[in-house]
Amino acid sequence: MTDALPGDYSENSGEAEPAHDNTNAAESQTVQDRQTTEMWSLHTQGRKGANWFYWVAGLSMVNTAIILLGGSIYFIVGLGVTMAADILATLIAQDHPNAAWLVKGVALAFDIFVALMLAAIGWLSGRRYQAVFVVGMVLYLLDGLILLWGEEWLSGGFHAYVLVCMWSGFQAFRKLRALEVTIQDSGNNPPEAMPAT
Repeated sequence: MTDALPGDYSENSGEAEPAHDNTNAAESQTVQDRQTTEMWSLHTQGRKGANWFYWVAGLSMVNTAIILLGGSIYFIVGLGVTMAADILATLIAQDHPNAAWLVKGVALAFDIFVALMLAAIGWLSGRRYQAVFVVGMVLYLLDGLILLWGEEWLSGGFHAYVLVCMWSGFQAFRKLRALEVTIQDSGNNPPEAMPAT
């Protein structure tokens, strides 16, 4: 009877250890799942902000086509700088009909260049190049000032809304980067890596 007690204690303690290990493993998995969910949420929010550069570039080209073809309706989310170039080209073409296609062609080439540059900014911003993201927002802010100078209040106001969306995406990418660094410094197993595209 006396010798059985230590043996029983040994068996009981041996059985308790796996349960403790399983609890720690479950808690660790829960933390990792929560971190993964948060990282994906931040990544999605960041991409939504960066995707606005694509929308602005695309709708600016639609505005270009409308204005150069003589239309009077345009999207308020489009760029002010391309709109100014198109309106100027249209006015010059009216005064100099013989050079109309040349002037409009130059305006179109300028608009395509600007749209491609903006799309490139959107692509790099989506890949979390934060400096490029900031440059894009600054350029879009300056473009909005052009619209306000031309008393395009509705377009200027929508520029402000888009800038808020872009800023939200930029902040999400910053938080995502900080979370990744925190996880890496903690020595824990990192969650699934966020895609770069």
